[in-house]
Amino acid sequence: MFDKEQALRRWRQEMTEGGIKTPVTLEELESHLLADFEALTAAGRTEQEAFVLAAARLGQPAAVTGEFKKLQRPLLTPARIAALLIAVVGLPLGLATAASPSVAQERLGGLLWAHVATLATGYVAALLAGMFAMSYVVCRLFDSISPSRLQWLDRAVFGCVAAAAGLSVIGFALGVIWLRTSHGIFGLTSPRAAPAWFATIWLVAVCILHGTRRISEHAAMLAAIFGNIVVSLAWTAAVVLGSKAGLSGPFISYFWPVWLFIAVHIAALIIGISPTATSREMRAG
Repeated sequence: MFDKEQALRRWRQEMTEGGIKTPVTLEELESHLLADFEALTAAGRTEQEAFVLAAARLGQPAAVTGEFKKLQRPLLTPARIAALLIAVVGLPLGLATAASPSVAQERLGGLLWAHVATLATGYVAALLAGMFAMSYVVCRLFDSISPSRLQWLDRAVFGCVAAAAGLSVIGFALGVIWLRTSHGIFGLTSPRAAPAWFATIWLVAVCILHGTRRISEHAAMLAAIFGNIVVSLAWTAAVVLGSKAGLSGPFISYFWPVWLFIAVHIAALIIGISPTATSREMRAG
């Protein structure tokens, strides 16, 4: 009978003898190994087959060490890339959204401008997190994903989600203040604030769960993909509620790219939730 604990001890010894001596690194690698092991057994593999495949995916100690060293390259750190993308993509889009004529015509337009710009930038950050998570699903679908690549994507997703959550909280608070001062409405009960309220709660919840490691890396990736659906619906709902055209006539057809975007992400969620039987190792077995 296969003894998982004995196999783990033997695997840790091989990693240590191969040059991986840092306890933190070993524990992190072991968590990847066990997560893959559980996924493979859930997909129908025996425990012995699952362990052998999971260990093979991690690779030999020398290869694993090389992969982790890539994460130390200053120009490739996920936090820097996430910050750069938010600055180059998110901020201009947020400012462009806030520069619409309807914003300028409102009372206390400066406060509304800050609300729209901050919230839109936060939404773009959330969409970027979803894009990183989509690349994880693609890697998982067509090939094995190395621990270093998974760790890189995990950090990038967390950086974008954390930025999105922070910006959304600030943007939502500014919106509540604007509604109160300009229209005398308590923002938390306003229908116009409902989409932003829901999206902000989701982003903050995912950020907390991800940051405290209450959810696995795989679950965090799926949460980021679902977050794209939440944010796209919140953004669309905000446009609909702020428009006098309503939902009659051809107005709803303007948003066909949103429905296509959501359909693609639903497909990615289905693929991500499915067992890893589509990976190369599973097909080879």
